[in-house]
Amino acid sequence: MDPLIAASMIFTLILVVLIGGFIVLFPVTRRLGKALEVYLDQKRNDAPDARETERMRAAVGSLQREVRRLSEKQEFVERLLQKREAEELGPGQDDVAEG
Repeated sequence: MDPLIAASMIFTLILVVLIGGFIVLFPVTRRLGKALEVYLDQKRNDAPDARETERMRAAVGSLQREVRRLSEKQEFVERLLQKREAEELGPGQDDVAEG
């Protein structure tokens, strides 16, 4: 077989495969691109907006203040209880109660 004929057959075969692949894959890639655009649009819409973020920050700040107040109250009550226990035991009885 003549090498020139074999080369032209190979070139024709490659050309047919490329054109066929383009015809088959072009609609698939367009469909995939549209699906990705829809997915990204949904992701953007699901993201919290600035108002929601600010509202959440305010709520977290409020919770932090409330926890701080409760902690201070708890410490105050614990100091009162320690003082009361010390008064009930009397002087010199701290060592006996601990041992």
